[in-house]
Amino acid sequence: MSYSNSNNTNGEIYQAVEPELHPLRSLWWLLGALIVGGLVWGLMRACTLARTDPSLVHETPEAVATEPAERQIGSVLLSCGGTHVSAEIFDGHLVADIGGENFTMPEVVSADGAKYSDGSTTLWQSHDNWMLIHNEGAANEEQVDCHELNG
Repeated sequence: MSYSNSNNTNGEIYQAVEPELHPLRSLWWLLGALIVGGLVWGLMRACTLARTDPSLVHETPEAVATEPAERQIGSVLLSCGGTHVSAEIFDGHLVADIGGENFTMPEVVSADGAKYSDGSTTLWQSHDNWMLIHNEGAANEEQVDCHELNG
């Protein structure tokens, strides 16, 4: 705020005169307000996402080390055409010893039952029946019916 001199005959009297604002000054204020508002909104959004999606939060090595081990669902002993199979079933995969060879097979889509395959060797359980498939999808594919052994 500035003052101007009015030429009175009684002496000098000053009165307040509002300065004229430059049009760009208002735009700079608006731009600054938008930037600050955007930063505040972004921080609030990030906090909300971190609360609703824990995978976005960086885990410390201590947190990773304290996670529980894989949950085993069950196990099975099979005889498949004379080949002994022992398998441990976990959430989403199966670990099997088939005739002395170790296999880890992810669970794959099956129209019926549970099917585990590494792309070549497959163990498929439907109802109470098990099947071992060697070379799945190849011309020399071999399907062997299995039966459970009493452990």
